[in-house]
Amino acid sequence: MIDTTERHGRFAIFSTGGNGVDHALLMVAVDRPQPDSFKLTITSGPVEVP
Repeated sequence: MIDTTERHGRFAIFSTGGNGVDHALLMVAVDRPQPDSFKLTITSGPVEVP
């Protein structure tokens, strides 16, 4: 779990072996009502690991 007040951030899901990750579930929670202008944008893509 990540608790932050930052407006922008990144996270990654890694596989440590086996067949990799086929599906992932991301859950987002807020602790107070949000204004009508609230927007959450999530983008995904492959990550190059050196």
